[in-house]
Amino acid sequence: MTRIKVLSMLLAMLTTRVADADFKVEPIGAPILEFDGDTSDDPRRVELEYTVHYDGRVTDVEVMTHTDAAYSKAARQAVSEWRFKPWSPNGNPEAVRLAIIMARGEVGGLRAKYRKHVLTLKCHELNAKVDESKAKMSDFNPRKLDVYSESLVVLGLLPDPKTNDMTFQEGDGWRTYFSGVYPSVLRGCRKNPSSLYINQLPELMRRRLP
Repeated sequence: MTRIKVLSMLLAMLTTRVADADFKVEPIGAPILEFDGDTSDDPRRVELEYTVHYDGRVTDVEVMTHTDAAYSKAARQAVSEWRFKPWSPNGNPEAVRLAIIMARGEVGGLRAKYRKHVLTLKCHELNAKVDESKAKMSDFNPRKLDVYSESLVVLGLLPDPKTNDMTFQEGDGWRTYFSGVYPSVLRGCRKNPSSLYINQLPELMRRRLP
């Protein structure tokens, strides 16, 4: 059994809005994935959603996308066994719904890969991707585009859980803001196909670029 510390990025949303209090979603111990596959560096990725309860339990782990069935199964099992630091439910939600990307064999890491794509993505390329997705999906949701989750990672709206220094309320505020301006960013790309995607983001968001 090969024990692999994976690069992980939280990419998700609240099930309940935070009211007046605030807290952090902090894992107890570093996330570990035990993968009983080969030891090569072939890229493998899986995106999962899961629920964290105020007492630190993890339930309802669901695989959203994956590139390898065995890796996906191992990742789901690993996340199911995670435990988080409990928080007070007084004024806070009793449970939050999160998502995570786990990967191995990604040269330079996910953040570096996503940063390169987000910073160089041309509007006409994004417009073509939107048109393609609309043609394939009757229930098209622009937040399902790769650039949405990639932007969350690159902008640091949800840091790596091992170095989480952002409170949940602060992170939720930034995510809500980005979610609100995202449709206008796509419209800006439609109007300015020769521009870069990143140039359509509000200056406040561009300031967060590493």
